[in-house]
Amino acid sequence: MAVLDLSISEVPPTCHDPKCGVTWKGAGYDKEGMMQCLECHYIGCTRGLDREDPRGHALSHAASSEHFVAQWFDVPNLGYCFKCVRVMRLSDSPALNEEERSEEDRKIQEQRAMVASKTLPAGKSKDDWGTTASSPRVDWPTAASTPSPRVDWPTVASTPRVDSPTVASSSKVDLGNVARNILDQWVMGAGNDMAEYAIGNGYIIRGMPNYGNTCYMNASLQCLLALGKLRTIILGPDASDARLGTMGLELKWLFQETSSVNNARRMLDPRTILACMQSLYRDRFEAGKMEDSHEFLTLFHNALDNEVEELNRSHVLEGGGVFPTFGHSIFSSQLIQTVSCKSCSYNTVTDHDVHDLQLAVPSKASPARSKPLQVGKSMRSCT
Repeated sequence: MAVLDLSISEVPPTCHDPKCGVTWKGAGYDKEGMMQCLECHYIGCTRGLDREDPRGHALSHAASSEHFVAQWFDVPNLGYCFKCVRVMRLSDSPALNEEERSEEDRKIQEQRAMVASKTLPAGKSKDDWGTTASSPRVDWPTAASTPSPRVDWPTVASTPRVDSPTVASSSKVDLGNVARNILDQWVMGAGNDMAEYAIGNGYIIRGMPNYGNTCYMNASLQCLLALGKLRTIILGPDASDARLGTMGLELKWLFQETSSVNNARRMLDPRTILACMQSLYRDRFEAGKMEDSHEFLTLFHNALDNEVEELNRSHVLEGGGVFPTFGHSIFSSQLIQTVSCKSCSYNTVTDHDVHDLQLAVPSKASPARSKPLQVGKSMRSCT
């Protein structure tokens, strides 16, 4: 993709916000950054030159208009996606001036006309150019109207679509697969390395972005992805789309994305899971608010089980079998409690079904693997 060199603009760019009026003085002259929206050419200040977290009116424009990709004035090949919160390298080629860009567009239009004349069915014209619904449609750039491609992101039909409010705007955003496709279509900046480490059980560790103090969710989901038994169940033949609810399907997608047979090099996107949890628990998991990982994990697997139980009821009515709940098959255990009388030695034994066990973190180094772990003291001191 060829990008326009904004740094050689004859007229100093000014922030389009009517109450701002900040004018960019050029690269190296001040600490104020300036970006241009690739969708509508809106120019916004960034309140500094933080490449990894631009703010100011560039951010507010992206939130209000849902135009998430913008280009830096001082480094034209460098962009930023406010949706997936990532630096983007727009092109590896030198940025073009207006004359060079016009020539580039002319060549693109000639190539487009040539391909269209050879591939379009009879009765179709160049204006009917399109692609199948299974892949994102990329419109060819033109110098007069669109300085960079506009990408329309389709939503996969099998993935539930959830609307969730954004931090900076009250408008609803179709989460679906937007962020995933953004990460697919754009080449990430060189400074944003994505951790990807292969371990046992066909599992690859891949990173998750932080959407504003959501490390509690990321940590919980990473722990679930490391469970071999859960991976076997959710990727097994019995865990069809008809047996899993909204969050179950999203969790299954995360397991598929971390499979060793998946060669995708992109970060995981658990944003739909977060939106589902916010919808189920209205007073919890608000954007920018820190939460407890254990509480999130408990509520999450309760929500998963509720979805499975609801689908099981309808499935049984149709003559089908029962799909095991995750809480029972993975996290269920039995705690046996014995109460003894010191006078008469009478014992009372009771058992309790538990789905989690909280133990105090040992203060000393962990014992060797060959030495059995004594959990009695930890259980007595747990809170």
